[in-house]
Amino acid sequence: MPRSSHEPRAWRSSGLMKCIRAISKPCGFELNRVYNVLEKAFERLAEAFENNFEKRGDYHERLVQRLALDIPGVRPAFFPAEERPRIRELKSFRHLFRHAYDLELRADRLVELVEIGQHIAQAFPSWCDKFVAAVRTQLPESSD
Repeated sequence: MPRSSHEPRAWRSSGLMKCIRAISKPCGFELNRVYNVLEKAFERLAEAFENNFEKRGDYHERLVQRLALDIPGVRPAFFPAEERPRIRELKSFRHLFRHAYDLELRADRLVELVEIGQHIAQAFPSWCDKFVAAVRTQLPESSD
């Protein structure tokens, strides 16, 4: 495998690059899985709260856009709008990873994506908690 000019010099001169290359494909699969889990959650929320979401065209992008929106009377935003660029990065990677043949992952880009994936994985539980809390405040009080 030729050495990339994108790899930091310290990586090229150490055994770290060899190690990164060895784990790049498994790491790519995990990033793919992180986005798949996220997208499945988005789909379930859209279906549960909006009742009508067609899977055609630019469906994946529209799904990300929609879940960042607060829809008064329907549902709150699931994640903060400022997270959209990070989610889009993972979505783009997932598309590339799924459809590319003989893909060679650049180590520096993989490191960036892992950082994004870790950030989203750590933020996801709090997004869920905030979403549920916001939905509960919108529910009418029971007369029990």
